[in-house]
This record gives sequence, structure tokens and C-alpha cells, in this order.
Amino acid sequence: MWIDPWGLDAIWLQYDEAGAGFGHTSLLIQDENGDWWFFYFGAEGGTSKYIDNPFLIFDDVASFVQCYKIGSAKDGLTDKDSVLKFMNANESKMPKNKDGKTALDPRNELSGMIYFEGDFTKSLSAADNMREDYTNGKGMKYNLLFNNCMQVSADLLSKGKFAHDDFGYKLALAQASTLILPNIAFTGMSYTNEYYNSPWYAQIIFPSPHMALAAQQASIAATLALSPMAIINTALYNKKVTKKIGS
Repeated sequence: MWIDPWGLDAIWLQYDEAGAGFGHTSLLIQDENGDWWFFYFGAEGGTSKYIDNPFLIFDDVASFVQCYKIGSAKDGLTDKDSVLKFMNANESKMPKNKDGKTALDPRNELSGMIYFEGDFTKSLSAADNMREDYTNGKGMKYNLLFNNCMQVSADLLSKGKFAHDDFGYKLALAQASTLILPNIAFTGMSYTNEYYNSPWYAQIIFPSPHMALAAQQASIAATLALSPMAIINTALYNKKVTKKIGS
């Protein structure tokens, strides 16, 4: 049987085909009773609006927020398959998308995950407060560049306490937030998690995650400096290729 020494952990969920091919980030956060909660933050109606009107990339738009309890996972959530099995077993507890405000089913196109050990009680509390604010019409705005799904999720994780190397993880999350694109940030945080969970001698041999993230930061900054519309141009290309493959 799976034994979780902390019982208040968190999981970064990555959907690499969502968000016009740039990815979407959501979270699973565990409460004090061992139950897992799903958190979602995104643009209301999805990101297709940016394809229809690229100049929205600079604007704040209405957001859509979810934070709901799914249940406990007695066998643990150790990989993507176990997460999907857990969600499928608890399908009845997931809200149905009847209003069209989000196209994401937590089980669709899940491409990867990162398991973080620690105490993320404060992260869950902040996520639920966001849901309550949204329900009361006071939800924060979504911005593709400065307040997107990945950046909000990273900020929530930073409110928790990692089981070890807490400062290093939080520094990496701050760096990842500047990368803008969820898929790139996921790659950086995956390396960060592997690094901090590796033996001390491996940490001496391999470069620190902060150096790797800094290189990604420089690449993103250079891209935006050359063309602020580069992200939208790539999104349009991704959509074209996706349609071609699907046809």
C-alpha cells in the first residue's frame, strides 16, 4: 500500500496539447484528510479567442476558476496513469461543463505530472478563496502573458512548504513563471524536481535547475524582444498543423 509521509502534497498537471499548443497547467492539492482537490484557472471560454483576435494577448480577459474535491487515492498518485485511473473512478464528483466556460476535462489530454511532497494546506486555502471570489463575481482577470494558468498555479504552489529544498523550489517556481509558456515551464520544473530528489553527488555533477531555467528565460526574452507577436504566430501555426494532422 502507498504510504504518503506528508499527506498534504500537490501535483502539477500538464496538458501539452491545450492552449493552442502551448499547454495548460492545473493542480491537484491534498487536504489534511488525504482528499485531493482539482484546481483550474483559465480564460473563460478557453484560449481560442486569441486565435480569432491575436491582439487580445495584451489584454486582461474574464477568467474561469474551479476548485473542487475529488476524493482520496488509496493506491497513491505516482504517475499519469494512476491519476487518470483515479479521476475515472471519481467521474461523478467532477462538475460537468454545461455552460461552455471551459473546454477542459481533467482527464482529456493529460500529458504529464510532477509530484511535490510537502505541506500545501495554504495553497489549497488560497485556491478555494479564488474559487469563492470567482463565484461571487470578484474573480481575478486572466492575462495570457502575465496571469495565465501556469503562473497562477505556480504562485499557489509557492504558498505551500516543500518537504525539502523549499527555497530552491520556490526560486524555481518564480523563474518558471517568467517563461510564460506552460509547456516550457513544465519542462523546467520537471528537471527541478528530478534534481532536488537526486543524490547529493548527482547534484554536483549536473547543472542546477536555476541555471537551466535562466537559459530558458533568456530564450523567451529574446523571442519576445524580436517580435511580441511571436507567441500568436506560433499558436496559429500549431492550430494549422493540428488541423492538418486531424484531417
